[in-house]
Amino acid sequence: MVVGITKYEDIRQKRLEENKRRMEELKLPSLSNDLRKSAMKTSP
Repeated sequence: MVVGITKYEDIRQKRLEENKRRMEELKLPSLSNDLRKSAMKTSP
């Protein structure tokens, strides 16, 4: 039995895609990786 996605799920999926696009425009994924690498280097 296949059930279609609900209106809520459709809206949620679109919001997730929009948020991902915004984060990529702000280069947050690469900034996050750079920060993580920097923190690892300075840890004792």
